[in-house]
Amino acid sequence: QDRVERGLPDSPPASGTAGALLALLTGYSQRLAIGQDLDSAAFRQALQALLDTTA
Repeated sequence: QDRVERGLPDSPPASGTAGALLALLTGYSQRLAIGQDLDSAAFRQALQALLDTTA
């Protein structure tokens, strides 16, 4: 019920690269919501590492 109210699909979480990207973006948005600095070397490094795995 809660998932439907929030407009989320009733499906299992994505796996593999898509899941990793989703987790990264979810963490990114959560940090944004609590006002942390997102333009950090750690975030850029994590994003680059993820992109490297998809290339």
